[in-house]
Amino acid sequence: MKDRNDLSNWLHGMSPQVRTLAEHLINIGTISGLEARSLYRIEALPRRVSDLEVVIMGAGLPYTIERTNRKDPTGKRYVRYRLVRQSAERTAFTERDVPLPRFLTRAAA
Repeated sequence: MKDRNDLSNWLHGMSPQVRTLAEHLINIGTISGLEARSLYRIEALPRRVSDLEVVIMGAGLPYTIERTNRKDPTGKRYVRYRLVRQSAERTAFTERDVPLPRFLTRAAA
């Protein structure tokens, strides 16, 4: 749980939608586009997931976002997103591998 607390600490510098998405993934576990729109009015979920991944990698946290393709009962396809803890060897990289988002670099300056 220590790592999830570390992720929670990074939420303060994020946009409100990315912060809401991260909190949902931490507390609930998974989310789909329909859930994101209806619960939080997040229209561009894939973009927010990408923004969250940049923050996770930039912070060096041992998490990734897993995507699972699904079909609903009517046959319509959708994607579910889930926060997954990575193994230690997969998280080894330098800060230069992933640029930090602008809002984190401005806050540090």
